[in-house]
Amino acid sequence: MIEFNKPCLTGNEQKYECPICGFISDSPYVVFPYSAKINEAYFKYLRCNKCSAVYVNPPLNNKTIALMYKDSEYHRHYHNPSRAEKYKKSVGLLASYLSYGSKVLDYGCGDGYFLKLLSCSGFYSTGVEYNTDAIKYATNNNSCNILSIDSFQSKSYKEHFDAIHLGDVLEHVPWPASTLNSILNTLKPGGVLFVEGPLENNPSPVYWSSYIFGYIKNIFYQNATLDNPPYHIFRVGGKQQYNFFSNRVNVDLELKYWNIYDTGWPYIEGKFIKYIIAKIAIFISGKKFFKTTFGNRFQVVFIKR
Repeated sequence: MIEFNKPCLTGNEQKYECPICGFISDSPYVVFPYSAKINEAYFKYLRCNKCSAVYVNPPLNNKTIALMYKDSEYHRHYHNPSRAEKYKKSVGLLASYLSYGSKVLDYGCGDGYFLKLLSCSGFYSTGVEYNTDAIKYATNNNSCNILSIDSFQSKSYKEHFDAIHLGDVLEHVPWPASTLNSILNTLKPGGVLFVEGPLENNPSPVYWSSYIFGYIKNIFYQNATLDNPPYHIFRVGGKQQYNFFSNRVNVDLELKYWNIYDTGWPYIEGKFIKYIIAKIAIFISGKKFFKTTFGNRFQVVFIKR
């Protein structure tokens, strides 16, 4: 079950719980990207004292999340057919572990384009989406079978799937461990879990540049906030993301595939200097130095035992 209002208070003393490793601290540091604002509410980015993941505090509640995704514009901007090549590669990777006609759940399906590609590849696809406007958009434009979060979590829903896909989803969820464990109850034994998403704190020329520019900006403009709401509730590197699956998932999973690579985003869409930095990041994408793999995204495939 998704927990949007999990308390972070113990007695009269405030405690901060890391959504990645679960460590509870009373003194995490405020770090890059420092702060964000939505509807006159400010959110700080704190670094976990145990695993070094960066997460938003205070935890986002239902009202804040509803404001951030109040229409389907977010999904149309970040998940649209112009990114078809990326989606096709992901569908191809998933298909290599499945037989024709398998039932696939795309949790957090956005505008439904990934669902459409699944159907075109011979799979029976079902989507789950939080935002009602995105559901309407996907249903009308891509003819997708999509459930709301409430419908999916209802006791009357009994469907089980051969595969579950979460693409750029976990970083939007306030409590990813409890959410993923709940979703996995609908995965059949022997089924495939395919997760992909950003590694925003992983070694990469784009990350280092963003960190340095952000640090300098924070020195001169200490009250500056991000231009966008805190869509990504946590930021991790490859090690933290891998440990999350190893330590926070209750289901017995067998690792089949783990990949880190770099897209150069968002600098690849920038002007000359940012574009050059992005191309360097892509050039060293996936290369390993001192047991650390360079890249800003990951893909992982598990089989449920």
